[in-house]
Amino acid sequence: GTLKMMTLLDEYTRQSLAIQVERQLTAAQVLAVLEKAMARCGMVSSLSLPNFSRKGAPFLHRPYVIG
Repeated sequence: GTLKMMTLLDEYTRQSLAIQVERQLTAAQVLAVLEKAMARCGMVSSLSLPNFSRKGAPFLHRPYVIG
């Protein structure tokens, strides 16, 4: 089967903050990864979603407040 991979990088330091691999990634799982990374590394001032397509739109069904 197909695997989905979410990678979370600090664009300044290029440090990998999280890698999540699942057969299916739900919005709740994505938010949990973001929250865990921010709890460990601190809040972020912006969030960039490269290679984000309309197919991934369910992740943005509600606003995610940063900062």
